[in-house]
Amino acid sequence: MKSPPAFVAKKLASLEATASELRGAAEAPMRRAENLRRQIGALRQSAASTLAGQGQAGDFCAPDRAHLDQLRAAVAPLEAEIAGLVIEAKQRSDIADDAEQVYFACRDWLHLLPAWTTLTPAKAVVLDDDLKHLLYATRLNITANTEETKRISKATITLADIEAKITDFVAKQAASQNIIVHQRGKAPLEVLFRRALQQPTSIAEPLALLCRIFPEQVKAAILDSYDGGQNAENSLSIAERDQRLAALADQLAELERTEEACVAAMLDAGQKVSRRRFASPAAILQCVPTSSVRQRIAA
Repeated sequence: MKSPPAFVAKKLASLEATASELRGAAEAPMRRAENLRRQIGALRQSAASTLAGQGQAGDFCAPDRAHLDQLRAAVAPLEAEIAGLVIEAKQRSDIADDAEQVYFACRDWLHLLPAWTTLTPAKAVVLDDDLKHLLYATRLNITANTEETKRISKATITLADIEAKITDFVAKQAASQNIIVHQRGKAPLEVLFRRALQQPTSIAEPLALLCRIFPEQVKAAILDSYDGGQNAENSLSIAERDQRLAALADQLAELERTEEACVAAMLDAGQKVSRRRFASPAAILQCVPTSSVRQRIAA
């Protein structure tokens, strides 16, 4: 998609500005730390000059010793502040990295959308007064949704669906191996085998040939080797699995829209909060992509 609608372009520009602002904020502590290092260098240079002004290393007068003690006392808090600034810079850099990742993900998602896609605004989300608590609860639900989606995706399918898949597999294998018998005049009988869209050959595909000649025995052998029957009590039919995954996907989309609405409201209120770098670009951009065959043909 080359030119997204105005509301999406505005949101994308806001994400880019936020990422740029956070990157600048991440660099500020390191600039401060560099200034402090220069101050420490100047103090140490002053101490070196004091030492160089003495004839012997231990021959100090009282003012010189007091000056060196002052220099040491001045360096210690500066070094402690630098250590704190380095930690702060790392934390801010991580936040900036997340913001940039979110921006790049949304930008690339838009670029990869087919030209016939239509982006419409997502429905408004009603927010509670306690945005921080709502955001926390929403992200907990997103985590639970993700875990449940993984569990359902890996669930064993029912034995009936397994048998149907095996039957379909054997049928496709059998259909792909055509047997051709040639007998012309006194020439010897010739049996040829042909795969789909290929020239006849005297060499048969072993599995396809077995599926054509002994379909029931092949199905029984494959089924005997299936080891998923031990989890039959937790199995799902393919239709039920797809239905539950679709419901979880719809729930996740709603949760991520709520999450983005919370984040946007908190940022507008001046609160510090970061977007999840793996959140859905559609949810972050608050849009719903739709397309139709008519739009595709017109494009």
